[in-house]
Amino acid sequence: MMKKLLLGSVSSGVVQEAICPVLLTRN
Repeated sequence: MMKKLLLGSVSSGVVQEAICPVLLTRN
């Protein structure tokens, strides 16, 4: 259970790291 939560938070952090530069360059 804890591993799943940790994995989810890490993967969402990676997704944010990937999306944030794209949003910044679009503006």
